[in-house]
This record gives sequence, C-alpha cells and structure tokens, in this order.
Amino acid sequence: MKSKSFFILGFLLVFSVLQVFAQGHSDFFAISDAADTQGWPQACYDYNSDQYLVVWEDQRSGSRTDLYGQFVDGDGTLIGENFAICASEGDQYWPRLDFDPANNRYLIVFQDHRNGWESGDISGIFVDGDGNFVDAPTSGSDHTFGICTNDANIYTCSVAYNYQEGVYLVVWGDFRNDPQGESYIGADVFGQLVAADGTLLAPPEPADPADNFAVAASDHYFESVPDVTYNELTNEFYVVYGTDWGDDSQGSQQGYVLGQRVDYMGQLINPDGTVSQLAKANGIKAVDPAQFISLRHVNGPDCFQSRVTARTEWGHMIAKSAASTYTEVQVVWKGRYSMQGTNDVYGQRIGFEYDPVTQLWISQYINKDGQETQDVSNFDIGIHEGWANHTELAYSEQDDEYLVAWGDEPKGDYDLYVQRMHIDETEKMIFLADDRVNTVAATENIPVDITTEYEGSFIGVAHSTATNDFLVAYTFGQQGDIYGHLFYGIDPSSSVTNRYEGLIPDGFALKQNYPNPFNSETVIAYKVNEPGHVSLTLYNIHGQKVRSLVEKNQAPGFYQIRLNSEDLSSGVYFYKIQMGDQFQDMKKMVVIE
Repeated sequence: MKSKSFFILGFLLVFSVLQVFAQGHSDFFAISDAADTQGWPQACYDYNSDQYLVVWEDQRSGSRTDLYGQFVDGDGTLIGENFAICASEGDQYWPRLDFDPANNRYLIVFQDHRNGWESGDISGIFVDGDGNFVDAPTSGSDHTFGICTNDANIYTCSVAYNYQEGVYLVVWGDFRNDPQGESYIGADVFGQLVAADGTLLAPPEPADPADNFAVAASDHYFESVPDVTYNELTNEFYVVYGTDWGDDSQGSQQGYVLGQRVDYMGQLINPDGTVSQLAKANGIKAVDPAQFISLRHVNGPDCFQSRVTARTEWGHMIAKSAASTYTEVQVVWKGRYSMQGTNDVYGQRIGFEYDPVTQLWISQYINKDGQETQDVSNFDIGIHEGWANHTELAYSEQDDEYLVAWGDEPKGDYDLYVQRMHIDETEKMIFLADDRVNTVAATENIPVDITTEYEGSFIGVAHSTATNDFLVAYTFGQQGDIYGHLFYGIDPSSSVTNRYEGLIPDGFALKQNYPNPFNSETVIAYKVNEPGHVSLTLYNIHGQKVRSLVEKNQAPGFYQIRLNSEDLSSGVYFYKIQMGDQFQDMKKMVVIE
C-alpha cells in the first residue's frame, strides 16, 4: 500500500460547474469516484508516516453496504488504491476510527448489521499503516471482532485512543433498555474499553462483548449519537451526546447537548472531578454526573449530532499542579434556537482547572473570551438560511486553531462550508477567522464547493502535524463519490524548511514537536527573528533537566532539531526555549515504547 500513484486531476474537465475556491486551500481531488453509492467518509491522520486513512460506506457490491478505505499522503497524493475493509454479507455503517502510534495501527469501529437491522452490533477491525489487517484475540476470518454483541438496536458509534494507558473507548447509542424502540426515551449511550490488541476490558478482567457499560442511561432522556475525544492532561475521555426532554408547555421537544467524563478504567467522573456512579434522571435536573453543554433548543433531536475534540496548553511552569496548566475541549453541534426551518452550527468551550488541594480536575464553562462562567456560553459558528447537516472538526496545535466543516443548504442543495476558529496569542479568546486570521461573522463561512451537485452532507476532518494541513473528506454528487480538500494552516509548519529559505521570520516561536507522541525520533522546530543566544532544554515530568538540546548564538531564521528517544524512558517530558530576555516558551512531548 506504500507505493504512491500520483493522481492526475483530469477529471475536473468532466464537470461543467462553477467552483469557488477560498484562499488557503487546494483544489478538490477524488478519493473514490467508483460508479456506485458511497458516503459517510471519516478521516484519521498517522503522524508516524505523514498519511491519512479515509474510510467510508460503499455499495459497489450492489446488494449491501460495505466499508472501504484509501490512504492519502500528507500532500494529497493517493497512496495505492481503494481497498475493502469489511465486505462481508450484510450491512456495515457509520465507520469511525482512531490511530495508535505505538503499534502503528488504526482501530476502525462501525455499526454491524450482518445479523439484521434490529439486531445491530458494534464491531471493530485493525488496519496497520501499510493497509494490512491485524487480528485481535477474538477476530473472525474476516478480521473483525465484536465490541457490542448485545443484539440491541444500536445507533451510531465513535472511538478515541488513550496512548498513555494503551486503551480505546468506543461509545454508541443503544436501545437495549427499550428493545422495541417505541417510546423513544429508552435510547442510552453505552461504552466499551478496548485494549491496544483488541482485548475487551472491564478492569481488571476481560469483558464480555454482550455486557458493556452505560455512559448515559437516563429514564427520561433520549440519548444518542455520541462522540468521544481523549484529553491527555486529565487522562480522561470526554463523551458528548444529544438528548431530548419530552414536550414543554407549548408542545415542543426540548433538546440539549451533554458531556460526560470517563476515565481509562470506565469510571464516570463528575464535573467536580470526583468519581460517580451512573445516576438515574430526576426530571430536567438529571444530569449527574453529566454536564449540560448547550442551551435549550427547540425541537431537540436536531442537536443530537455533536462533535468534540481536545486541546492542551502548558504554561511556563513544569509542575502539573501549576495554575498555568490548562486544558479544554471544544464541542460543536447543529441545532435550533428560535428560527423555524433552519438548523445552524454552534459551539461551547469546556475547560478543566487543576485544584492542587483536592488534586482533581474541575470542569468549567469557558466563554469566547476565555473567561470561566457559571453557565453555558454557546456561540454561533455557522448561521445560514438553510439546514446545517453533520458537523466535524479537527484541531491544529501548530496554530492553536480548529477547522469546523459541515453541509449546509442555503441554495437548496447541500454545499460544503468550513470555518476556522482561532485562539489568540493570549490563549484565551477564541474567534471565527478567515485565512489571514481576520475576525469574521458566523454568516461569513467559507463555501468550498458551490455547484449544481450535492456535496457536503457527510464529512470527515483530520489534521496533519507534519504539513500543518487539514484534510476535509466529503461526499460529492447524488451518487456519492468521495472527494477531498486540503486546507493550509494559518502558519505553515516549519518542518518544511524550504518554504522559508531566505526569509526572515516575523517573530520568535516554538512549535509543537512532531510526531507527538513518538517512539523513536521527533522533530522540534522554532524560529528566530533577531540574532541572539538560544537555549533549548529538555526536562522530565519532575522538572529535572534531562538534556541541553541547543545552547548557542543563532542568526534569524527557521530551525529544527531531531531528538532521538533511544536513551529516554517512556513518559511525559517538556522542552523549554529561552531567547535572551525577549522570549521563552515551553511545550510537552510524550515518549512511548
């Protein structure tokens, strides 16, 4: 799968359509244009090899829905050809995936309806960076293994990987408490911990795939379409999901987005950081241990589909208990506030503050200005006179920005829109931005493809740490081909040194090492805009100096060094740069075996 076949964009002549290309991204390119119905692409990045894996639902067999994949190089070149991930008799839907850098493999999870639609399961399959299947202890002849075999009517799934503990959390919507699905208040969110080799875990013993555990199981809410991310600083998973709450006095359903913290042992964590058992609902206040994320929406099911990703910033202190240590998750969703007939895109920041007294992480609402608030402080991302559909987002450590993508129908057909969300240099205020980091309004999103075709209803987004690009994969046309765009980072990565040859940087900066985490070698890049003494030092988690990486006078320019982990044990490290009295900064890196 590693041989690269350079893709010729002659297919552009086939379409007599108007393409609107925004500043800051590539032309579109075909990932799969097979003559069949395809859809629901998802993307994940492998920073060991600087490549993406895109997976999607595919009906090229003609009688069922299978899963196919395609490797894409960091520069957008296709690597090899489309390949079948799961093409067994029966239907497979809703693929999601995450990457394990230590074992160089992806875990792809999906809705498995090979036992019938009303007897759905959640299955998984490992694919390594070369496109080879890797069997789990319970894999069958088709290399898939069961994660949930309860034969409940399940609905959607998601997965995130905790590289510090070597464990995945898979979550999904589950009707096992309402098997007929008639009341529509019996949908719950269930989860399963999966070891790096595919063993199901119910610490400290292996788990039965028919059991699993409830992440959210309210008696009063319809909870579904969960998403999950891993927060490396708190060493927890953060699960988001949509709910609705019956009828209000006007006869309308009320919808919310909720968040639930889950640790690597499957324990549910309260917003105050304490461990909680799952609490049953008690009217509208039944959110213990979960946390309301959105304001109340009219017609609640429209805010079911939510997405989450995490960012972590370490200040200039080394100790984990330092007040400058900061981490947050960003949640986006589609939903309604007041406009009937429209469905827009909204966001909410959730921060985590470390309490050195209790030694717990406390969940906090964070507004757009970076201030902690007592209540939710939702903000607009995409406001159009149309119906937003399926949001996705990814995060860039290099630029401290998010890219949000969604399908929108202001002109009757779904088109693909994106919006950058940038966090300013104070690492507090978040704002909607164009490619030049100018503030824009929620009505000024970037339209990627405005054509007579149908595109953008299902989307996958991933970020490359090597090239500092975002890959947006999406469906194109009523037939549903899979296409891609690369969106360039606001500050292109200094890993590509020839981009900057002969240029003088506009300021001092220390970049996040890549890859991170790493198990052999990583690259640290920085830039200097004035001559002076540069000191770059590596520390361990206890603040002890491990190694001096740079200690000399340097001229203005772009620099990078390679760090070998041969004599470093697994764990968390920090690298700090000092440039005279003008600049200092610190970043975190993780070494894995």
